[in-house]
Amino acid sequence: MSRRSAHCRGFTLLEMMMVILLTGVIASSVIMTLPAPAAAGSPLATLLATARWASDQAQREGRIYRLRITKTGWQLAVLSMSAPKEDPLADAIDWRPVRLPVQLPEMTGELRLAGDRLGQPLPAWLWFMPEGEVSPATLEYHPTRGPRQQLRLGTVLASRGSPE
Repeated sequence: MSRRSAHCRGFTLLEMMMVILLTGVIASSVIMTLPAPAAAGSPLATLLATARWASDQAQREGRIYRLRITKTGWQLAVLSMSAPKEDPLADAIDWRPVRLPVQLPEMTGELRLAGDRLGQPLPAWLWFMPEGEVSPATLEYHPTRGPRQQLRLGTVLASRGSPE
C-alpha cells in the first residue's frame, strides 16, 4: 500500500479550497466593477446606471469622472494626469473616454436639461468627484412617442440611494 501511495499524488483539500476561494474573490471583484443592468429600452435607466457606476469608480479609484451629456446621448471620461512633458507649460491634463460594459440604448428622442439648469444649453457636463460629490442636474428625456421622463441626479448617488 505504501508503494501505491507514493505514485499517486494529487491536490490536497487545502489547495483545492484556496483555488476556489481565489476564484471567488476575483469573480466578485469583476462583478462589482460592472454597472447595474438597466431596464431594456430606457435611456434614462441606462444613464442612471452609468452615473452610479461613475460615482462608485470615482470614490474607489480617487479619480475625477465627467459625464458629457448631449441631446442625443452621453460620453463618460476619466481625468488622467499624464507624465510631465519637456515643456512645463504644456497641458498635462488628459480626459480619456471610458468604455462602458453596457451597450447604450438607441435614442429615439432627445435629452434636455430641466430645473435650475434649464437655460443652460447642451452639451452639459456632470462631475463625479473622489469624495462622493456629484453635480446636481435634472434631465428630461423627450421620446418621439410616449410621455417625457425625468431623472434627477445629485449627491444621493454617492450614498447608493435612489435618484433625487
